[in-house]
Amino acid sequence: MNASLLTPDQAARFWRKAVVDRNGCWVWTAAHRTSGYGIFNVNGKIRTASRLAYEIVFGPVADPETYVCHHCDNPPCIRPDHLFLGSNSDNQRDASRKGRKPHGEQHPRARLSEQDVLVAFSARRAGIRQATIARFFGVDHETIGSIFRGQNWSHIDPSCAVRVPEEIVLFAQIDAANMHEIYIRTRARGEFNGRSRARRNEPERIASEERA
Repeated sequence: MNASLLTPDQAARFWRKAVVDRNGCWVWTAAHRTSGYGIFNVNGKIRTASRLAYEIVFGPVADPETYVCHHCDNPPCIRPDHLFLGSNSDNQRDASRKGRKPHGEQHPRARLSEQDVLVAFSARRAGIRQATIARFFGVDHETIGSIFRGQNWSHIDPSCAVRVPEEIVLFAQIDAANMHEIYIRTRARGEFNGRSRARRNEPERIASEERA
């Protein structure tokens, strides 16, 4: 036990503020944050109770970006063997896995369903371009990109096979044709390689001005 964090009287007062529940958690009964995590005043500094409990038993956590997470998924719990260290990403994944963080279709800003995401993965494997998939679902390119990179909807297994709907196959064909038509029209207007075209025309422009 790390005695340097608290005096004996402070330590005794700290542990007295917890009671054991039927699941074996040591539940903090004193002041707590709205998130449910207990707080404890140490010499005028407010400390999170679970983090302090971990440090009392296992030693200080030097990196302030390191989180003290709960195996028991019970924020008021300060039982040391129910606690573990993790990064913010670890904490977010743990919260999502345990259903504490809205994700997927439950997220209030979700614009896709789980079926949409599975179709997107299958369409990508079928060779349909990411930008086309984004346009088909009416979302931006980065939204689909973050899914393919595993940053969003990470609870969905991308290897799960679903049939690629005919609608997206047809859309991809039309989209490709439209993109080709746009390319042809834009190139005809001279909007591609505009800088290169200007550089190529520069000697002729200078000569024309000199003749004038």
